[in-house]
Amino acid sequence: MLERADPPVERHETDSPTLTPATYSAFGLALARGEQPTPDDLLVALLWHAGSGSSLLHWLGVDRAALASRLAETGVAVPPGEPEPLDLRPTKRVDVPYEHLMEIVAALPSRLPQGSPFGFNFHDETRRAWIVVGEDVDAAPLLDAILAEAQPE
Repeated sequence: MLERADPPVERHETDSPTLTPATYSAFGLALARGEQPTPDDLLVALLWHAGSGSSLLHWLGVDRAALASRLAETGVAVPPGEPEPLDLRPTKRVDVPYEHLMEIVAALPSRLPQGSPFGFNFHDETRRAWIVVGEDVDAAPLLDAILAEAQPE
């Protein structure tokens, strides 16, 4: 993927995936048992955490609660209750200036409609950044106002 970036980015042998909340949860599940994490712990954490792994399972047609039950039946340790509910409201990605991402992240949520989805991400090597907002949000005027406020007078 990085190789197709514009401008191209070379992958280095030292590149490694970033730890996700699910990874931390997998460590927590294992620590609660006094053991080292296993692939089963990661699967349960991906299933339980309402993040990209769970979203992928949903879009593939997997019933997360049923999968959790089946895992428990096979002896895999799963937390009590149901997995976190997914937020399936439509969203859109909006590219933003990399150098202003943190200012946008600090200022934008309070300007969005109450309960509106919001997320962000960035890629350091390509100096790209983006936010994710509800599909019905007109982000352009909000971003323009935030960037205007960020400009030195």
